[in-house]
Amino acid sequence: MALTSRKRAFIAALREGASNRDAAVAAGYSEKTASAAGSRLVKDKDVAAELMKLRALGLMPPDVKGDVKADVKAGPAAKSSKQTDESAASPRTADDPADPEPADFDLMKVLLHRDPKDYLLSVMNDL
Repeated sequence: MALTSRKRAFIAALREGASNRDAAVAAGYSEKTASAAGSRLVKDKDVAAELMKLRALGLMPPDVKGDVKADVKAGPAAKSSKQTDESAASPRTADDPADPEPADFDLMKVLLHRDPKDYLLSVMNDL
């Protein structure tokens, strides 16, 4: 069976950090049966395949049982109004980059150390 609109909404909520139960509620399942529905949906072969694909592509964190974001529970209408408020309240500055740059990795610095512990100590102490 293919991914239905509810299954797609469930996957989208999981990508945003919701728990299985909260993702089921966001997908339109009843609050009373959301826990069972979330458990059932995670085990569904189509949903499991889509989640595995998203994890392999790096579009979803490997562990999604972390803290549930408040905007996932609020729904899409509250999220869009929250985004417009944030964009108006905090303009970007030159010191605040959109995406942080990855840390530099210098292979020559690694090769200078024979002991991995010495290398890790030098990295930790910014030497």
